Amino acid sequence: MPFIVDSVKRDLTAVVEWGRQKMQEGDYEKATQHFCMALDLRPGFLQALVSRGFCYLALGEEERAQRDFADVVQKDAGFNRNIYVLMSLSLKRTGDLHGAIRYLNRCLSLFPNFKPALLARGELCLKVQDFERARSDFRQVLQDEPVHLVARRGLADSLRGLGNFLEALRQYSRGISDTSQAMEHQLEQQDQGPEQEEPEEEKLQPEARDGSENDNGISALPETELPQDSPSKHSNEDSPHRLQISLTDLGGHFVVMTVTPPGKVTRELKQLRRSLES
Repeated sequence: MPFIVDSVKRDLTAVVEWGRQKMQEGDYEKATQHFCMALDLRPGFLQALVSRGFCYLALGEEERAQRDFADVVQKDAGFNRNIYVLMSLSLKRTGDLHGAIRYLNRCLSLFPNFKPALLARGELCLKVQDFERARSDFRQVLQDEPVHLVARRGLADSLRGLGNFLEALRQYSRGISDTSQAMEHQLEQQDQGPEQEEPEEEKLQPEARDGSENDNGISALPETELPQDSPSKHSNEDSPHRLQISLTDLGGHFVVMTVTPPGKVTRELKQLRRSLES
């Protein structure tokens, strides 16, 4: 019996590793096939469900992605905090904005300071015109990271929605100033050459606890990214903020970050400021 168990573990490890390799190559269809095989070997294997759901999302198969993500949450609500952000992105693509917000509410009840969830909920609240909650979410991000450009712009947008145009104008101006400083700092770093950066493990420690499946040494996902505007059968709108989902091999978890090109932020903020000044 131990020999059979070890054999299954070796097969499972190999199948998941092949799936990871295909994800690295951007071949999500082949990767999906490998993760399906892994789930045949071990039904309900959470890391394979996370990986397959991500592949489905990358392929524009939102309904299938939602089933995998919902399965993970049902089996272990605290397994991976990023599942909720991925699920909300999937629901947003299919037009279920309120459903997306509900999943983010669940995420933030478990992980109250998870910035990607706060940012995602803030953006969705702007879309459904819940400006008060949007303002609260963006402010919470800015309390911890005052020079967060997306949160600064989101705060200004929510204030504008609430009719506080003077404070919105002040926040847009602050965003322009912060963006200009960020661009200057970036140029200075380029002139000075690359600096020694701290290891990724130090910078991107996930708050979510390790899943029970991690004891077999299999990491769920390779380092890759899924842009919000990647092809989708249901997506028919572009967000001004690009949601970049960065996956890093840290104990089987991945980190989600919202980023916007500084130059684009400056142009958008100046345009919004002019509209308030006119």
